[in-house]
Amino acid sequence: IKSDDKYDLAILSEYAIDKLIQDELIERIDYKKLEKSDNYNWQYNDQYEGIKEKLPKKFSDYAVPYFWGKVVLIYNKYNKQEINETEIKDKGFKILDKPNLKIALCNNPRDGLMVGLKATRGTIEKPTEKELENAKKWLLELKEKNPNVAFINDQLIDRMSQKGKEYYDVVVAYSGDA
Repeated sequence: IKSDDKYDLAILSEYAIDKLIQDELIERIDYKKLEKSDNYNWQYNDQYEGIKEKLPKKFSDYAVPYFWGKVVLIYNKYNKQEINETEIKDKGFKILDKPNLKIALCNNPRDGLMVGLKATRGTIEKPTEKELENAKKWLLELKEKNPNVAFINDQLIDRMSQKGKEYYDVVVAYSGDA
């Protein structure tokens, strides 16, 4: 990161990395320096090479994913009149279709479309145009029929972490966030 501060490692979100790239405040990774390190984990390198081609080109020039995992539903277990664990298990992502639930989704195109793809049984890794169109349609219809759907970023977990003050009934998050 180009600033007065010096970092050996910074763990940033994808949208923060995108912003730093746009503002020209982040430097490209010099992979040759990594390979010369005694602490370089070659097992990780093999895994990374396997997923690198699936990442946007500019992302792999500036960042290495430190986490890849599952997308999960976090729900407010104290609001039993709106939602319960059995219903979540039975319906999965289809629970988001339930009217009047307070729902929070990530506010970026990739993650938003991913939820739409998951709900419409589309392919997440390499969706077709038809699958993307179905996901978009599903998201627009969700927002139209439920005014309690919010698209936000960093506040997702903060707004669900205080017992008795949960802001949403259901939040879509990465298992690393949860």
